[in-house]
Amino acid sequence: MEKAPKVSFTGSLSATYGAISLLNGPTNFDVDRVTRKTFADGVFSIGTDCNNASGYLRAFAEKCADTTNTFSGGGFNFGIKASNLITANGTLVVSDATANFEITGANLVQIDNATINGSLGGQAFSAVFQITNSAFRFNDYLFNANSDTEPVVNRKGVVATINATSLPFAPKLTVVVGNASANVVAGTDGSPVALDANGNTIYLANTATTIPTPPVINGFYYGVRAEVNPYNLGTIGLNYAQNVGNRSAYGVDYDVKVGPVSLQGVYDLSAKDGAGSGTNGAYTGIADVFNKGDNAFYTKASVDLGIAKVAANYRAIEPAYANGVAGMSPNDTYYYSTDAGNANANTYGADVVGYGGALSTTLGPVTVAAFGDRYSSYNPGADKVDVYNASGTTATSTLTPNASYRTAYGVALGGKLFGLSLTGFYNSAGIGINSTSVHATGDYVYNSTAAYQDTALVPFAYSSTYGGVLKHDGAAADALVKGLNFTVADQYFYNEKANDFQAYGSYAATLGGITVTPFARYHSFNLSGNNGSTFTTPADGLAIRTRTYNAVKYGVTVAVPALSGVIGKPSFNAGFANSITTPGASIAVNSDSKTELYGQAALTLNDIGIANTTASIGYGYWQGFNVGSPTAASSASGGTATFSPTADRFFNSPLGGASDPFTGGNFGSKFIDFGRTTAGNVSAGSVQGVFGQVNFNGLGLNAGYFRYNDFVTPANNSSATAFKVSYTLNF
Repeated sequence: MEKAPKVSFTGSLSATYGAISLLNGPTNFDVDRVTRKTFADGVFSIGTDCNNASGYLRAFAEKCADTTNTFSGGGFNFGIKASNLITANGTLVVSDATANFEITGANLVQIDNATINGSLGGQAFSAVFQITNSAFRFNDYLFNANSDTEPVVNRKGVVATINATSLPFAPKLTVVVGNASANVVAGTDGSPVALDANGNTIYLANTATTIPTPPVINGFYYGVRAEVNPYNLGTIGLNYAQNVGNRSAYGVDYDVKVGPVSLQGVYDLSAKDGAGSGTNGAYTGIADVFNKGDNAFYTKASVDLGIAKVAANYRAIEPAYANGVAGMSPNDTYYYSTDAGNANANTYGADVVGYGGALSTTLGPVTVAAFGDRYSSYNPGADKVDVYNASGTTATSTLTPNASYRTAYGVALGGKLFGLSLTGFYNSAGIGINSTSVHATGDYVYNSTAAYQDTALVPFAYSSTYGGVLKHDGAAADALVKGLNFTVADQYFYNEKANDFQAYGSYAATLGGITVTPFARYHSFNLSGNNGSTFTTPADGLAIRTRTYNAVKYGVTVAVPALSGVIGKPSFNAGFANSITTPGASIAVNSDSKTELYGQAALTLNDIGIANTTASIGYGYWQGFNVGSPTAASSASGGTATFSPTADRFFNSPLGGASDPFTGGNFGSKFIDFGRTTAGNVSAGSVQGVFGQVNFNGLGLNAGYFRYNDFVTPANNSSATAFKVSYTLNF
């Protein structure tokens, strides 16, 4: 009976009601900061769209004010699951199939998703249908749509695969079919507004209204991919994709390995559809498609000999692949590539031609690494740069051929022993065709641990620096102290005569199941000839304003698991952190310091004498001085930096995780950057809240009281109350 056909039914009934709104005061504010990483994480959140009428999504929920949010709705979902379905002759076997339905707001039944897995003539197949977020990926630059989590583009469609073992080379065939539409307005899936050939904004005739760009996929789309693995050397894929009325594309990709040699790459050709396509009218033949179409090509090669690795790459990606347009790729839309901090970064971006190489070797505990990289825009002869007027309020885009060239190289020598690693490094970075030395290029990532092409790890790459890094890995098998992680790093920008020094670490100690993790950070940026009282423009002009500053950060987190021997079986989590960034060489707080203070505690009773019932209560507090805005967060960390010693800030800039340390002093009453004629903001305030939750057999009761205090303008003080009732019944 184990192989007899089986059919089962599942379903759920859910309902939610509630709101978070101002009790008094005029100012709406974010509450995610005080509930983050507790049992109430996201419970009262408005999400990332901020209920913005223009449709622009934000990178993280802490950037949105929550106190206008309502919670209402319900749903009835049911599904059917079948398994062990076999035709009489055994040719078709369905190992499992599901179909899930929901009742829509119009009281109509619609299918939400469906799956089927099985074999046809011994060839495994599968198919998945999704009503809003069909997921598929052909390669880095074509039909890349498996991480559009919002989704920015709705895709109702089917993805079907079959391992066609009866065909030559036994290809894995993938067929994608569906219909797409924008899920946000104003073109945030492509470019915010339509631009002409010169990069200027296009407006509706005789108005100041911008024209949204169409979705990267709009309307009917389909594609076919054939992937083979010849002689088990790796995969080679052939692709065709079309979005009717928009684009057609062809592509090939490969990821193969022969002995110690690995080769990866992509070539895609995307052409606009219909009459008037390309740059000079309709296509006249296949050669014209290659001439007028948009190309994306890269190849990476590496050789791993054990004690040594060598790697090289070449890439040439046309501008039309920016924001996923030419590749019809929702993963790469404007939201992900810009607002969300390049969250779904593909291999080399767009509008680039470049090459590079790397090598590394390990001899016992000693490592040597080196890399070199050079690239420009796809058409460097047409490069433009923004030239500001004397006051810095107006920028004019000026033709500057070859301005986009970027060159970088670096070398590192290090050793490892007893969980410790010590690395010395030298880097060089330049811009322009003659590689004029600069302190850093846009590829510089502060405290990055990424190795160039997975081969050469050179600290602080893409900068003009030298220095050293000492680390201890508390998780290493030969660690001196288990649980102790620390880093001491110093990089000297030799052109600007600026020194950046960091010392930070954490120690996780567990006793009786209770984990206590204290952490601390000290960061000093010292610019020669600058005492922090004024801003200086560095010699290379790339950091418009900078100054000497110091930062300290410290805190502790406590995690107590459920205590089975205590009444109520309580579990407890708490954290405290303080961050201070001060202009000048002193760490003493003054009126121009940027500070953030954070505290949080949450208690859960996991057994209150009623089966399947928990009760929780929590409190959170955040305050900031000289921050961009105390009503919402500005940091791209989305909260992950709060209890991290690797970053100066919590929720608010300066110096986010990927920032240039030259920007770390850009705050306070004296900060004036290009594009502004008055001094920077001096905003300060706090957000705090107490919140509770009871869960009982699918019933969730949440309530909270939150308060915003404006330390500069008390008339802006506000408070808000929140409640949310939700119920889910699964059957």
